[in-house]
Amino acid sequence: MIRYDALVVGTGFGGAVIGTRLAQSGMRVLFLERGPWWGPAAADVAPSVGRSLPRGLWGSRKLLRNNRFAGQNRSVDVRVNIDGLYELHRFPRLTVLGASGVGGGSHVYAAIQRAPDPDYWDAFPPEITSDEMAPYFAKVRDMQRPSPAPPSSKPRAVNIALSRSGMTMELPHLAIDHTRCVRCSSCVLGCTHAAKTTLDLTYLPAARAAGAEIWPLCEVVHIGRADRGYQVQAIDHRTRTRVTVRGDRLIMAAGTMNTTRLLFQARDRWRTLPAISAQLGARFSGNADYPVLVRGARRDPGASSGVLVNSAAHTDGAYYIDADLPFLPGGLDLLIGMSDDNSPARLYPVRGGLSTDAGRHLSASVYRRMDAEMTAARAAGGPRVLGAPHRLVSAHPLGGAPIAASASGGVLAHTGEVFGEPRLYVTDGAAIPRALGVPPSLTIAALAERAAALIVQDIHT
Repeated sequence: MIRYDALVVGTGFGGAVIGTRLAQSGMRVLFLERGPWWGPAAADVAPSVGRSLPRGLWGSRKLLRNNRFAGQNRSVDVRVNIDGLYELHRFPRLTVLGASGVGGGSHVYAAIQRAPDPDYWDAFPPEITSDEMAPYFAKVRDMQRPSPAPPSSKPRAVNIALSRSGMTMELPHLAIDHTRCVRCSSCVLGCTHAAKTTLDLTYLPAARAAGAEIWPLCEVVHIGRADRGYQVQAIDHRTRTRVTVRGDRLIMAAGTMNTTRLLFQARDRWRTLPAISAQLGARFSGNADYPVLVRGARRDPGASSGVLVNSAAHTDGAYYIDADLPFLPGGLDLLIGMSDDNSPARLYPVRGGLSTDAGRHLSASVYRRMDAEMTAARAAGGPRVLGAPHRLVSAHPLGGAPIAASASGGVLAHTGEVFGEPRLYVTDGAAIPRALGVPPSLTIAALAERAAALIVQDIHT
């Protein structure tokens, strides 16, 4: 059996970044990814592991991978298409969206790269500060190359109203090559033009050039300790066989929901990682994502930049983006709010998976404030909000294995290493102990850059 220096579960922002840097330091790295290669990057791999992005009626069959339904005591996973792009987790008061494929969520996110405010880091151990994080944010920006969204020649009604209501407007920095972008606004379905700088076009080619291996369509189903390191079992969906690999280090970056689920199973069911903190599942948040349908976002039918997001607004406690989705009918658009919800929610294990008590009721004042700010925008001439949702929908689940100063407060040390389980790391959204109130991809990637640098430093010293 081949033994690796590092096994990386997942190829999203947390996994791609740390795996690339470890490979570049000379380590033998293996990425295990449950999904296929997608879109432009798939042209350079074998047809058995590459897929075209879902487009049109026929392509829509590849849109959904699976749907996990969870109640208070049980979770059921309904598989739709093992090659699907999206995964849904439906909890009693919250629906979470995830992605599947080499490059993870970078295929379906809005490409916004925004750092949190400096005081955000007060929620972290003292080793992590705004100044200390600055070079790691710079490293990510060097790879993802974000630049300001192109201003629209015809401002949309929602943008005018948000400004009139007292919000501060900004042109968000997007990880998009605007010279290649064809302005189709289909970013959430994956970019077919290689304009969005997805991870399979930035970090992961660098990882492969440094000798890392990427095994697509390999879904990790079991993790644990073995032979002074870690052992991972995965299902190879191409052959429908189980494969086993070992490594000195294990980096969990399967996405917040799946990383937390696997850690719970390893601690409580398989008992292969028994030392994981009792705080596993804590500090779970949907980032206070608050998407609402609006009618009349465009001042006229031509008022669109052609990119998914061309402007954003923020108040003292919330961040808003106006999503120009081409497939919404009849003049409908999506206005998405985000905030720091200070959520006390938890993820907890149930038969078949996870469930959570997360919902609007746990942070009611936060959602009332966003309702009021949207109402003020409407009064300033903005679009009509078509009802406040009672069921929350989040594309940015955070927490579950939070960074903290000690095991009594969280699951991970400031390095990203699991308390009590040496050389086991978590570098995806599960590590984030507090909602950002802005899109989290840049922050997750920067923390992964930091974790990689500390591992390499530790090896050399």
